[in-house]
Amino acid sequence: MNRFFIILISAVMFSQFSSAQEVKEVLAPFNKESRPAFSMQLNYSQKLVQEAVAKRFKDAKVKGKPSGKLMYYASAQYKDLCVNGTDVYTMVDGSSKVSTVYVYVVGSNGNFITGQDDQASCVKSFVSSLKGDVEALSLQNNIEAQKKEVKKAESNYKKLVDKKTKMEKDLKNLEKSIQQADNEREKQKGILEQMQNKAK
Repeated sequence: MNRFFIILISAVMFSQFSSAQEVKEVLAPFNKESRPAFSMQLNYSQKLVQEAVAKRFKDAKVKGKPSGKLMYYASAQYKDLCVNGTDVYTMVDGSSKVSTVYVYVVGSNGNFITGQDDQASCVKSFVSSLKGDVEALSLQNNIEAQKKEVKKAESNYKKLVDKKTKMEKDLKNLEKSIQQADNEREKQKGILEQMQNKAK
């Protein structure tokens, strides 16, 4: 039993350590230069991650504007990033399967925040939390896509049901016509028999 708890605690600690390692301090491209930033790689498309990051800032009512490949948030007031009137930049680079998000934060001294600054843990926490935003947006997009599939399937089902109803109606009419044709056949056969009997 003790061995089980040791393994469990080790797994939890490893998970927390792995999670902490997801966000990295890097020197990232910044208008043809390199500046300190915090990054995280995600197994999602560049487009999706860009949408999720933009939505996060928009929901927080922090307005930004494009600046080359960067999104620039001037004099941002954003407690999740521990910024109060300083500039923030974001960039998402990648492909249709994997992308990397970069967050650059300017400190009150005018320098970009690095791992040595007190604000670093706040920025890392923010970058790490973006994963949840991306996952939520991905799920929402999948839900919307699935709704379309359900609507398509329901439409196809309705068409087949309508077709079945029509075919059943046609079959009923056909059976009625067959019965009428059979009655007419027997009638004409009877007339023929009567004529043949008279001819004998």
